[in-house]
Amino acid sequence: MPPTASKYMRLPITAGMILVSLTTPASNNSNFLASATPLLTQTAGRLTTVTIYTANPECQSLIPQRVRVRADQPITAAVGQVIMRVRIPGFKLAGYSVNFKRDRGEVTIDFRRAANSKRFVSFSSCEQFILFGSLRQTLTSNTQWRVKTVRFTELGRDIRL
Repeated sequence: MPPTASKYMRLPITAGMILVSLTTPASNNSNFLASATPLLTQTAGRLTTVTIYTANPECQSLIPQRVRVRADQPITAAVGQVIMRVRIPGFKLAGYSVNFKRDRGEVTIDFRRAANSKRFVSFSSCEQFILFGSLRQTLTSNTQWRVKTVRFTELGRDIRL
């Protein structure tokens, strides 16, 4: 690789992705990832392990998976990890937010669909299970969070399925 060439690498960080540009010196190609280490440490902060749930291919059960997420926002990060794994044809999100009312044990996930995205009410029962079932199970099964209720909204309005 030429001395000033840059490589771009996608590195998963909790609920999203970060694009890192690495410039490699010609004299030491073996340590080119070393420059990313401080960025990862600063960005990731302290991590904790949680269990997220995703649907099996037949939409009959939810499969647990242990993942590392940011310790300072584990609920939001876990929601992001589930959403990153959801694959529903024609469905795209422009964004989402997570609100946890600790005193009531209630989490509200507010979705913002992309303009050309499939509507929630047109989801098949399998697609509903993939998205809503995975999120609900993830949030209520991590008992340390004490989540009793999970609500789903779109731009503040309840999603009725």
